[in-house]
Amino acid sequence: MFGTRENFEYLECADCGSLQIAQMPSDLARFYPTDYYSFSVPQVRRGWLTDLLKRARGQYGMTGRGLIGKLVGRAMGMAPYYEWLRPAGLKTTDAILEVGCGSGDFLRRLTADGFTNLTGVDPFMPADRTFDGIRLLKRELADMHGEFDCIIMQHTIEHVVDPLATLKDLRRLLRPGKFAIVTTPIAGTYAWRTYGVNWVQLDPPRHLVIFSPRGFELIARSAGFEMARMDYIADSFMLFGSEQYMRDIPLRDPRSHWLNESGGKVFSAAEMAAFARHAAELNRLRDSDTVCAYLRRPE
Repeated sequence: MFGTRENFEYLECADCGSLQIAQMPSDLARFYPTDYYSFSVPQVRRGWLTDLLKRARGQYGMTGRGLIGKLVGRAMGMAPYYEWLRPAGLKTTDAILEVGCGSGDFLRRLTADGFTNLTGVDPFMPADRTFDGIRLLKRELADMHGEFDCIIMQHTIEHVVDPLATLKDLRRLLRPGKFAIVTTPIAGTYAWRTYGVNWVQLDPPRHLVIFSPRGFELIARSAGFEMARMDYIADSFMLFGSEQYMRDIPLRDPRSHWLNESGGKVFSAAEMAAFARHAAELNRLRDSDTVCAYLRRPE
C-alpha cells in the first residue's frame, strides 16, 4: 500500500488453504498511519430534500418497494451496499453495530438513508464521539455490551489478532436469529492462484489472517454461528491492484488507479473495463477474492 518494500512471511494451512502471517510485527500500529484510508473524515451531503430523497432510495434499496425511491435510485445511483444489506432483512429502526467503523463514513451514509439506531466501535479512533445521532465508541469489541439486530464487519476480521474470539463476541452481542454480515478477502481463489505474493488483498502486514472459504466456515461454526450464505462481491480492484503490484507500483503511488480509478496512469480505460468484466465473471463463478458472509446466530 505505502511502498515501504518491507518483507513479511505468511503460512498457508495445508488443510484448508487459509493464510496467516508468520510473525505479527510488535509495532503494528505503525502500519496504520493517520492518513490510512478508513480514518478519513466522511463527507456526506445533507439537507432536508437530499435526506428525504435518500430515505426513499434507502427504503427501496431494502424492500424493493416505493416508486419515488426507485426513481431516485435511477437518478442518483443505488448505493452498492444495499446489495449485501438486503439479504439480512433489515429495517431502518433496527439496532446496527459496525465493528471497525473507522471515521464512521458508512454509518453516516446509512443515517442519511433513514437508519436511526446506529453504533460504531473502533479501538483506533481518537476518542468517543456522536454525530447525526450515531454513537462512535473508542473501545475493543470485547468491552462492548448490549444487543443488536445486525452487526457489520467490513474488511475487519482479517485485521484482528484473534478472529475466533472476535466472532464469539459478535455472537454474544447479536440477538438470536439475527445476522452478522462479514465482508473479507478470501484465500485460495483466482487472484491468489494467479498473483501469489502480488495479490493486492494479501496486504501485509495489516492482514493477519485471510481465510479460505472452508476455513471461514469452520471458524464461524466454532464460534457458534450458522453460515447462512456466502456471496462473492469483488470488483476490479482485485485485478488492477494486483497488476500494479506486479509492476512494483504501490497503491499510494501517484500513478495508482486505486487513488483515482478512472484517472490512473497505468492502465487504459479499455483495460479497466476489462478488469471490471473479469471481476463480475469471477463473482458469478464464486472464484473472486472478496466475500460477504451472512453468519446467523441460532434461535
